[in-house]
Amino acid sequence: MCHVWHEDGLTQSELAQRLGVQPATVSKMLSRMERAGLISGCRDAADGRITRLHLTDAGKALFQPVQEAWLAVDAQILANFTLEERVLLRRLLIQVLHNLTDGS
Repeated sequence: MCHVWHEDGLTQSELAQRLGVQPATVSKMLSRMERAGLISGCRDAADGRITRLHLTDAGKALFQPVQEAWLAVDAQILANFTLEERVLLRRLLIQVLHNLTDGS
């Protein structure tokens, strides 16, 4: 949902690429979200083979509560870390992500 909140109108393949998962995985997730009334898909005006994902009003309404929950979790995770430790943790997690996505 975060990706669609920031860029309404993404395609399923664009979303899968950004999440680093297979399109089939995204398809199942999107089906559940559509059944829950959080997103809707509509055909692209220029290319009818492409479905663009759009948030419903219910999906848009979740932005603030999710943002607040994320900030609370973030504060809890980083509690008692110094600024230097936070910077180091960020650098290490970026390296972990790089290792997982590039196989380096």
